[in-house]
Amino acid sequence: AVVQQAVRAHAGWALDAAVAQVSVTSWHDPAAVRAAPRDGIHFHGLVLEGAGWAAAEAALQECGPKELFAPMPVLQAVAVPLPAPGQRRPPPGPDLGPFGGYPCPVFRAPRRRHLLFTVPLPSRDARPAHWRARGVALLLNADLADH
Repeated sequence: AVVQQAVRAHAGWALDAAVAQVSVTSWHDPAAVRAAPRDGIHFHGLVLEGAGWAAAEAALQECGPKELFAPMPVLQAVAVPLPAPGQRRPPPGPDLGPFGGYPCPVFRAPRRRHLLFTVPLPSRDARPAHWRARGVALLLNADLADH
C-alpha cells in the first residue's frame, strides 16, 4: 500500500519499479510522534526475538538473560524507486553499521509460518551471520498463536 500511494503521488513512477524501504526511527514511544511523515507511514508494536535493541547505538545487541522479546522503536516505511538499468543504486538510508546491517525477517507470530517482509537492522558489534544463527526476527504479535 505504501508503494501504491507513492506511485500515485509521483509522476513517472511505475508500480513494478518501486519498493518499500523500512527503517527504525529514534522514537520509542508512539505518542512522541507529532506528525505523519511527508512520505510513507510510521508503524509500531513490533517486537524483536533473539536479540535486544540498543537505543543509544540504534543497533542490535545481545538480549539480556531470560529476555525473550524486546520492544522495537517506531518504524517508518517509504517507497523508493528502483534504479534504472545501468544506473548505480542510491546510497542506503540510515547507517547500518560496519557490517552492512542484518536483513531481519518479519513474521506475524512466533511460529514463523509466513515471511511478511524484511527490515535492515543496524549491527555495530556482529556480522549478519551472527544474528541469523541466533534466529533473530521481528514479530507483529508475540502472543498470537498460528492456527
